[in-house]
Amino acid sequence: MVVYKLHYFAARHRAEAIRLMFHYNGTKFEDIRYDLEKWTSVKPTVPFGRLPMLEVDNNKIVQSTAIMRFLARRFGLSGATVFDQARADEACDVILDFDDQIAEFIEIVAKFRAGDEKTAQKEILEPAVDRFFPIFRKFLNENQGTFIAGKRLTYPDFYLADLLFTVRALSPQSFDHYGDLSAYINRIYAMPKLKKYLASRPATVV
Repeated sequence: MVVYKLHYFAARHRAEAIRLMFHYNGTKFEDIRYDLEKWTSVKPTVPFGRLPMLEVDNNKIVQSTAIMRFLARRFGLSGATVFDQARADEACDVILDFDDQIAEFIEIVAKFRAGDEKTAQKEILEPAVDRFFPIFRKFLNENQGTFIAGKRLTYPDFYLADLLFTVRALSPQSFDHYGDLSAYINRIYAMPKLKKYLASRPATVV
């Protein structure tokens, strides 16, 4: 039996899509969460000194999108055709660009980094929303408004839904003109296979 161990901080951010994939697939895993003090002692043992890290038996995989793609292939969440798979990878890379662009804002709000939240929202989040939300809307419209890549659920749906959930929690006004994206979050989060986990997961800012 394969043993999975997911290592990340006591937060959602770069690991939550991975957790959602495990729960959606009904696959057991050990969810190991670090505070910053514990992470300092563990960091030298982690490849590249980066989290999240997934241990699969004795193998270690780091980088969130690499982990997502690995699990997607195992769980049948990569896409139905080679073109759907390419679209899923394309969407994931665009979501990662958005994630990278707003990462400093998220870190400031979560108190991982010093900074003024209102300034960060105006200078970091708002330009990113203006750039990327129309792209996410276009992805959805190309797929009948249901999923982000193709006609079936794929791994970037978990990534986008959770990242947008975080943005909506921190900046509800960002969705004033994007009710379709808000509905998309609700639709993914309402999937029966996720309900138990979402109802009981630890409450974190990000």
